[in-house]
Amino acid sequence: MSLWVEAQVLASTDRLLALGGGDPVLKAEVTNTGGQQHRIEVYARAIFTVGIRVVVNGQPLSRGYV
Repeated sequence: MSLWVEAQVLASTDRLLALGGGDPVLKAEVTNTGGQQHRIEVYARAIFTVGIRVVVNGQPLSRGYV
């Protein structure tokens, strides 16, 4: 799994198992053109199906795992 932002890989992992979703599977910090820093974290959980949750600066992009 890789985290891509504007055609650049910011983080990647070879982890094959994600249970519970407590710790981020991927995380990175990016700086936008205005100089603001943003922390991006990707959480995943998988047993029978895969769920992903993306969090930017502590705020999830959706309510739950998609």
